Amino acid sequence: MTPAFGIAGRSGSGKTTLIEAMLPLLAARG
Repeated sequence: MTPAFGIAGRSGSGKTTLIEAMLPLLAARG
């Protein structure tokens, strides 16, 4: 099963910034 996650929040709350910061960490974990 492929892991999945979701992020919800108001416009301008930093969702995209958070995902951009998390991607390298998640990629490093495999």
